[in-house]
Amino acid sequence: MNEPEGSDAAFRELVEARWHRWSAVAFLVLQDERQAHDAVLETFVRTHQDWAELPGSPSVSALTALVRRVRDRAESTSNQPPDPSDDLVPIGESEHTARLVTAYAGLPVGPRLALALRAIEDLTDDEIAVVSRSTPAQVAQEVDHGLAELHSVVPPSWSHAQLESALRGALRGRTDRVLADEDPWQTTQLALVTARRRRRRTAGAFVGALVLALVAAGGATVALTDDSPAPQAVHDSPTATSSRTMSTPLDARSTDLTRWPLRGSLRGRLDLLEPLRSSPRLDELSGTQIYIDRFIYAGDVGRSRYVLGYTKDITTNGGPAGVVIWTGPRGAPPRSLQPTLSFGAGASLLTSVHQLPDASGEMLILGPDVPTAVRVSPGPLYHLDGSATRTWTTVALDHGVGTATLPAQGPNSTLVRGESGENAIVEWPFQQSESQPPSPAPSSRYSGDYADLIDQFLSSHRLARTAVSVLDTRTFRFRAPAPAPFDNLGRQSEVTPLPRPDVDWIGSVVVLQRPDGTVFRSGRVRAVTPDPSGNDGAAVVYNAPTDARRWQRRPLLALSTDQEQHQEAVLLAPDAQRVEISGKDSGQVRLTRVAPGVFRGELAARGWFTDPLRLTVRTYDADGRPLGTWPLLTIAETDPDVTGDGLTGGMVTRTY
Repeated sequence: MNEPEGSDAAFRELVEARWHRWSAVAFLVLQDERQAHDAVLETFVRTHQDWAELPGSPSVSALTALVRRVRDRAESTSNQPPDPSDDLVPIGESEHTARLVTAYAGLPVGPRLALALRAIEDLTDDEIAVVSRSTPAQVAQEVDHGLAELHSVVPPSWSHAQLESALRGALRGRTDRVLADEDPWQTTQLALVTARRRRRRTAGAFVGALVLALVAAGGATVALTDDSPAPQAVHDSPTATSSRTMSTPLDARSTDLTRWPLRGSLRGRLDLLEPLRSSPRLDELSGTQIYIDRFIYAGDVGRSRYVLGYTKDITTNGGPAGVVIWTGPRGAPPRSLQPTLSFGAGASLLTSVHQLPDASGEMLILGPDVPTAVRVSPGPLYHLDGSATRTWTTVALDHGVGTATLPAQGPNSTLVRGESGENAIVEWPFQQSESQPPSPAPSSRYSGDYADLIDQFLSSHRLARTAVSVLDTRTFRFRAPAPAPFDNLGRQSEVTPLPRPDVDWIGSVVVLQRPDGTVFRSGRVRAVTPDPSGNDGAAVVYNAPTDARRWQRRPLLALSTDQEQHQEAVLLAPDAQRVEISGKDSGQVRLTRVAPGVFRGELAARGWFTDPLRLTVRTYDADGRPLGTWPLLTIAETDPDVTGDGLTGGMVTRTY
C-alpha cells in the first residue's frame, strides 16, 4: 500500500477536524467507548496507508469506511444495550434526556446509524446514502422508523421535527459527557508507528493493536452541507403607482430599487402615507432635512407593519443610497411607526427585520418582480466543539415580495442571498432593541471591560443576562508603547515617527456559556489611560466560538493596526511562561513575553487586513510543563457563505 508523501499536513488536518465527531458517531452506534475509539483509529490508519489511492474526497472515503466498519461490528453483536444504571448516566444529564438516549440505544443498527449521522455530522439523507452505500429513500425510511420508535418516550403532541431536535441535543450532550478528551493527532501518530513496526515484522500483517493516548486537544468541524429548503411565500399583487417626484419610469422588474413602484397591502392608501414624506422625526435621523421621493412598500407582514420609502437626500460616495424603513405592530397608524435609516438604494434586494416583543423576528424581503427565490440563513449554528455551520431556507418571492420568520434567540448575523449569489442588506431597526429580551446590567461583580464584553455578547446573541453563564474572567497587565496619536482628521498618523513612551496596558478576557452549552470568549486589550485625543489603542475580539471542553488556558490573540501598516499582536495566554508557534504561517508572527501570560509583537504582514494566518500555539508554564496545544486563526475568517462585499460584512467564525 502506498502511504502519502508530502500529504501529511492534509492528513493531519483531516484527523484533527473529524476525530471528535466521528468518535461520537461510532460511540452512538456501537454503544461502547473502547470499540468506538478502535473503529475510528483503525479508519484513520487505513486511510493513511491508502492515501494515494483514495477515490474522491479523503473525508468522504474515510467516513464511508468508518460507517461500514461500525455497522458491521454493531450487527455482529446484540442490539440490546446494557441495562442503564446510575453510574452510566452522565452527571448533569436530565432524566428526560437520559430516557431519550436510552430509547435510542435500543433501536436497530440502521436507524441508529442514520440518526447519529444526522445529529452529529449534520448530513442530509443524500449524503448519508453516499457514505452508507444505500439510497436516500432507504435512509429516510430508517430515520422515520427510528423516530416512530422514539415517540413512545416523548409527549404525544411532539412532531417529528421537535423530536429530532431534542434527540440531536441529547445525543451531542451524551457524547460530550462520556467520551474521553484526547489529542487526535498524537493518538493517530502512535497508532501509525505501531502499524509500521508490525508490517515490518510480519509482511501483510493486519493492524491488530490500537494505542490509547489520553491528552487534551480539540479541533473544528464543518458539516458537508447545511441546505434545508422550506419554501415560503406571500401573496400581495403589486399595482404600479405614480409619484410626483418620479424622474424615471417605474419598473417592478428592475434590479434598481430606486425605480420600484409601491407594493404591499396599503399601496392604495397614499392618503395614509403622505404625512410620512417629511417630518422633524425624519430630519433627526441624519441631522439633515429628508424628503421621501417615493414609497416602495407599505403593508402588513404577520404581526408587523412596514413602510419603506426612497429618498435622494441621503447619499454615499456621491450617489443616492437612502431608504427609510418604518416598522411597528400590525395595523398601527403609519404616523405611529418608528423610522430608521437604511443605506440600501442601488441594491437588487432589500430586507428588514421587525423584532417583536416576544423576541421573534419577522423579515420582509423586497426584490425585482421576476420569478425568483432567495435563501435565508437566520444565523450560524454553533456546536460544542467550537465549530459553526449554517442552515438555509428557500423563500419564494411572489411579485418580488417574500417573508420569513426568524428564531427568538441567536446571533444577529442573518444572511439573505439571491439566486445569482448576491447578498441582500439585512436591516435590524435600532429602536427595536427595546423589544428584545431584557438584559439587566451586569451585577456589581462585573464592571468596566468585563461588563461591556458581556453586554455586547447578550446583544449580539439576543439573550437575557440570566440565560448566560460567566465561566471565567482573566485580567492581564503589562507595559508597552503608547498608542499612535490621531491627527486632526481622526486618523492615526506617524508620517514622522516619534518615540512613544511606555504606558500601562490592560487585557481582559471573559468566557461565556449559552443555555445550549456552547462556549464563547471575548477579550479587549487597551491602554489604561487614553491619550488627550481619547485614543486608547483598543483591540477587541468579540464572541469567539470555543471548544466547550477545552476553553481553560486557551490563548486569545488580539490585533490592532496603526497607520494602515503595522499589525500589532498581543497574545493573552493564561498561566503561560513560554509559547511556541508553529504551522505554515508561523513565520508571520514574532512575539516576545512582556508580562506573565502576555506576549506582544508585530505581524510581518502589512496593511489593515491579511489573510487568516493558520497557526498552532503551544503554551508552557514556568517549570516548562506543557499547558496545551491549540489551533489558531488570526484576524477574521469570514463565513464561507458571505462574499465580503462591504455591505453584509460577514460573520466572524474564528477558531481559537
